Amino acid sequence: MSPMTRAALLILSALALNACGMTPYVIPEGAPTARINLNAAGQRAWICAADGEGHTLTPDAEGYASIAAGERVVVGSSFYSQGYNVSYSCYPRVNFVPEAGGSYYQNFEIEAERCGVFIYREGADNPAGLAIEPSLRPGGACAK
Repeated sequence: MSPMTRAALLILSALALNACGMTPYVIPEGAPTARINLNAAGQRAWICAADGEGHTLTPDAEGYASIAAGERVVVGSSFYSQGYNVSYSCYPRVNFVPEAGGSYYQNFEIEAERCGVFIYREGADNPAGLAIEPSLRPGGACAK
């Protein structure tokens, strides 16, 4: 891929995410909730929820954000870095169905010039305290 093509794709990706209307996420009234740990989510975590729009997730003092549970949601991270005359950005996303009362960990990883986001279920039933979320699926997008 040529540098011009790559730059154009990055700009289009950034515009697409911005077009999702990244306002702060508000849980629908009366909805069951889960919480998601954003300590390793990248620079900006976001969610595309039942309303079809993209919203920023704001962590509390412990690094958790509350999200609606019971319906499939798309979550992701926005990452940008520059140095040594090179800039790098990525916007990985996945989707899953959070369970009411569940606790999750959103992990952001960069490896071999690729980035990804993964959702783990937090809990004492696993020796490491984390297990891959079984409802996890790749990708997804805001409907609006």
